[in-house]
Amino acid sequence: MILAALLLAAAAPSPATAEDAERAFAAMAQRDGQWTAFRSFAAADAIMFAPDPVNAQAHLKGRKNPLMPVMWWPSTAMASCDRSLAISTGPWRRDGGKAHGSFTTVWQRQPGGDHKWLLDHGRDTPRPLAAGEKAKRRDASCRNLAARKNEIHGFAVAGPVRLSTLTANAAPDLIVQEDGRMPASKPAADLTLELGDSIAGGSSADRSLIWDVQTIVGGAKGAHILTVRRWDGEDWRLALLEITGAPQP
Repeated sequence: MILAALLLAAAAPSPATAEDAERAFAAMAQRDGQWTAFRSFAAADAIMFAPDPVNAQAHLKGRKNPLMPVMWWPSTAMASCDRSLAISTGPWRRDGGKAHGSFTTVWQRQPGGDHKWLLDHGRDTPRPLAAGEKAKRRDASCRNLAARKNEIHGFAVAGPVRLSTLTANAAPDLIVQEDGRMPASKPAADLTLELGDSIAGGSSADRSLIWDVQTIVGGAKGAHILTVRRWDGEDWRLALLEITGAPQP
């Protein structure tokens, strides 16, 4: 049933939204091959983790498609007020469901109206995530944004950061994704992480959606943290937190 829906998405007109682009991306992977689809939808400066951050186009150049492509679909989607930036998350499965996990894609709308991904990565989960036909929408608000959109120029900070401090201004529907866990509404433990250099990040043109990826010092190879902050009409709230390869206490 999921595969049939993906193949229908492949036959649909040019994707109008980032959610549509995610479905078309997944459908192309089934139809034309996994890495063919990744190259086709990646921006020139897109990054992925292998396990260190790499330029996706350079990393995937000439890479042969696996015989059995990974299957995925968006279950949650959030877009900026102006729709220039969007984030989608959801389940992935491979090898007939023997391998499973969650993914996150950062999408940017291009001048011609199509969408390219800037960041794509995933993680294993202990159990498969439930499938859904329609993604839950968690979009940024357009209310009161014009008066405040230039007040904050970035959220990335280097040095020790306690997770309870990071999540103090979280949205009520915060999604937290950590190694070896199902998606949750809060971190498993109140760790203090040493954050290092910024890897990538940016914002929508109207600054209603902002994302940052930073290294985690002392963690596993490629350890990093992803934060997404969403304007709610009054303030920027942490809407997505992903922690990969963090050192354990």
